[in-house]
Amino acid sequence: MQDHTGCFISFFSDTEPLLGPDTSEEERLLRRQGTGPMAWNETGGFFSSGDGVPVPDIQVHAALGIVRDEGLAAPLEPGMSFGPYVARPASRGSVRLRHSHLRTCTGPPTPGSPRCRTATRTSTTSSARSRSPYYHPSGTCMMGKVVDHELRVRGLENVRVADTSIMPTLVTGNTHAPAIMIGERAASFIRASTG
Repeated sequence: MQDHTGCFISFFSDTEPLLGPDTSEEERLLRRQGTGPMAWNETGGFFSSGDGVPVPDIQVHAALGIVRDEGLAAPLEPGMSFGPYVARPASRGSVRLRHSHLRTCTGPPTPGSPRCRTATRTSTTSSARSRSPYYHPSGTCMMGKVVDHELRVRGLENVRVADTSIMPTLVTGNTHAPAIMIGERAASFIRASTG
């Protein structure tokens, strides 16, 4: 498994926040008057971390508001945040089932929760506290190892995986577009198999 990891560096401001709720009324104002809340992330880019690096290996986002809770909380305080992350991680992790019955661990791990114990132990180290995932996991159901060329899970009937977990290597940028492409490809395989 691979994921992009980075951190957000936030700067407070006295300027009135440009962000607001994304409601249908706000959308009507935007369409009628051209005003309304701005997107959370307006700009970003790629760059190389050094002169000897042949291709960009860092992606950075510039976001309006103060980033809290790994970017999952609403940015309600005025300010600006910059979020660089490692775009080409070399490290890999793994996800393993501990029991034959499947249970889901949703949300952040709770300290002491047996089903999330490994994640809890990792997140309490000082280095892990200063960085966060960018929620671009890939590689847990690698094509060739877990799924075949038509995204079918080896050893199981009528089960396919259609997300970025099938990618053997994490892409340099965001995973949204590859995830859509993988889903579209899976849909075409399913259509072809059902005649």
